[in-house]
Amino acid sequence: MKIKLTLLICLTLMMAKGFAQGENVTDVMAAAKAGYAHYLQKIPVGHESRYGFNHRGEFELVKIGKPYQILNITYDFFSDTTLVKSNYLFAIGEWRVPLSVNGEYRTLITISNMNGTLKVVGLGAAALAKELGVFEHLFPSPNPSGAILRVHQLETDYFLSSLDFSSMDLKMYPLMMDHAGPIRKNTIPPHYTISEILSMVKTFIKTR
Repeated sequence: MKIKLTLLICLTLMMAKGFAQGENVTDVMAAAKAGYAHYLQKIPVGHESRYGFNHRGEFELVKIGKPYQILNITYDFFSDTTLVKSNYLFAIGEWRVPLSVNGEYRTLITISNMNGTLKVVGLGAAALAKELGVFEHLFPSPNPSGAILRVHQLETDYFLSSLDFSSMDLKMYPLMMDHAGPIRKNTIPPHYTISEILSMVKTFIKTR
């Protein structure tokens, strides 16, 4: 138990530092505003529904939602035999930003740091955009941004319910595992702590 608590404290301090050193949310929003319209126009005529829209007229009603910074697990984690370091998560310089119409998330734009400049590089994932809207309803927060942990080994992304890294109760929820469940039932889905997810990855590696 002491080891787990030490791990959580270290991760808490590391993540707080990581976010402080990441891209400024204001700059992310500026990049979103500058580039989203161009990508909307790339949607083929007649395929609007595949991107979450009913018709092209809704493009004029689009508003930009809360940006989500993407986190990964560091390389050091895989070489360490025990979970003792504090640098197991890091921001990869990528953001997913929802586009909404009438308060409903319709699709996501992807913003990446390209040689020091934030740019919109893609658009899509209408189902994920809708699910993020559900999680925001379940876990309302005054924070101007959110975070998603991408775990390649588990083939899952996790929604962080809070950016309060001083809390030992920080919970992470798998995205797109049962998309219809939380939307239809409006109930809180199963969650994991940071230490539980890292332990699952370690187990996955050992069984490969």
